[in-house]
Amino acid sequence: MEEQLAKAAVSLKRYLAQRAKNGLAHRFSVLETSTGGQIAQAFTSLTGSSEHFLDGRIIYDQEAQKQFLAVKEFEDSSVSQTRAQNLALAMQSQSGADWALAETGMAGPPSIDRLSRKNGQCYLGLVKSTDVRYKFLEFNPFLTRKEHQLMFAIEALAWVEKELQIKC
Repeated sequence: MEEQLAKAAVSLKRYLAQRAKNGLAHRFSVLETSTGGQIAQAFTSLTGSSEHFLDGRIIYDQEAQKQFLAVKEFEDSSVSQTRAQNLALAMQSQSGADWALAETGMAGPPSIDRLSRKNGQCYLGLVKSTDVRYKFLEFNPFLTRKEHQLMFAIEALAWVEKELQIKC
């Protein structure tokens, strides 16, 4: 899976380089929760990534997310379309990027102490200008935390490239 993640990052970087060459929006930021930096790490490990990557943040804790979004309480779940969209909008606004990706999910693994029906689920939010898109991911809930993190990150990079080709 790590090889798949590297390939997804290379593909996105090539696409963004072509966009830059054509004078199109190509600079982005990423906010990650459950992937723990896998998306940013995969992209920034590539030579020339600084031409496209502005900012990456891992905001794992609920209180830190409240502070980042400037809210006192959440009306939504931490694993929701609304949360992914709000995090993406705030990330784009704060970073000044052409577009921003936010990921929020539950990587697990399931345990006796903390049972959740959302294990293996993830929402992605993508914002460019005022257009906000989202995608829901769901994988086998019994995979390991690392497997979920990698799968979420692989899907996020591939989805962003596809969305930029369609929408931007």
